[in-house]
Amino acid sequence: MNHLQSTLENSAIQLTPSRERLLLLTLGVIQFTHVMDFVVMMPLGDQLRKAFSINAPQFGLLVSAYTFSAGICGFLGSFFIDRFDRKNALLTLYAGFILGTFSCAIAPTYPILMTARILTGAFGGMLGALVLVIIGDAIPFERRGRAMGAVMSAFSFASSIGVPLALYISDPRRLNWHGPFFVLAGLSLVFLLIAIRVIPRINGHLNGERKDPMAAIKTIIRNPSQQWALLLMAVLMLSAFAIIPYLAIFVVSNVGFQQSELFYVYLTGGTVGFFASLLAGRLADRFGSTRVFTVSCVLAIIPMLIITNLGETPIPATLLVFAFFFIFNNARMVPATTLVTSSVAPQTRAGFMSINAALRDVTAGCASFIGGMIIAEGEGGKILHFGWVGAFAAVTALSCVWIVRNIRQIS
Repeated sequence: MNHLQSTLENSAIQLTPSRERLLLLTLGVIQFTHVMDFVVMMPLGDQLRKAFSINAPQFGLLVSAYTFSAGICGFLGSFFIDRFDRKNALLTLYAGFILGTFSCAIAPTYPILMTARILTGAFGGMLGALVLVIIGDAIPFERRGRAMGAVMSAFSFASSIGVPLALYISDPRRLNWHGPFFVLAGLSLVFLLIAIRVIPRINGHLNGERKDPMAAIKTIIRNPSQQWALLLMAVLMLSAFAIIPYLAIFVVSNVGFQQSELFYVYLTGGTVGFFASLLAGRLADRFGSTRVFTVSCVLAIIPMLIITNLGETPIPATLLVFAFFFIFNNARMVPATTLVTSSVAPQTRAGFMSINAALRDVTAGCASFIGGMIIAEGEGGKILHFGWVGAFAAVTALSCVWIVRNIRQIS
């Protein structure tokens, strides 16, 4: 135990409060662009279906291509990612992510866009994992929940600001669906230059013997808590991404929204989700991540079941349901990620988080694929059987309440 404590202390870096805030801000904007690249596909679903003459399952496959690629590359990366300085690894992955996003922007056909999504996922999956690893390495445990909440609020910020802006840019009267990817690639290039100057070298995990490429996997095999942590994130992804990729299509086809009115859905959901992430991080530090996760996960089931069974509904009522969906979905993700990150020591944290990201992305892709297989298109383009998807998501969410109790935090 003394050896472990000494190892943890040696691997930590010391930052002043101002440098810590600047680091979190930089990681937050990187996470924003990474998340934005993924979530922007969903509200563009209707445009992409028309542009390439594809159906809902084909669009689901387009979403899944990113996650499957991220999963495969994240698993392969787990064998060597802990052998590099965190900063160098992050910058390299971010440069590859920018290249993939630019490739999406110039894609003229469905197969080429599919290839570009695979390329982007290859870098994006490990990029998101490494952002969380750096938080785990650089931020003390007692403030880690708050730090996770701040950086993970990038998902909500992308939904509340980025997605409506992307919808505005992609309006055929201005640009088209290519536009958001051009803007995102340009912003990412600017943030890359900032990251080069701001992010410190983080290499305390390199102290000691040469890294065993199988270290992370061997540790997982010996540690049941880490196995439960991986299972938790996988099941959470099944619960969330069976629903999320099809929300924009469902709202337009079944609820009666116009394409332009999706702006209000994502603005509302993203805004409340942003503050929910920040609050969940603070509550996790105060009351414990397990307790906050359990409450949020149970409450998340209610809007899941409502939102997937909506018919034609007035805009205010729809926005209210979406608000609660985003609040509780974000509120459960922050403590879950804090628990998963804190279940592993720094020496194998990047490898573990890469495996976690791989499993997370593959299950998110499977969830999207499962959702696409369950739903069907009815008369007038309406989405059928989405309520069944909601029931599947609710059952998997409920199972997480039992899984989370088996995770032990060590650092």
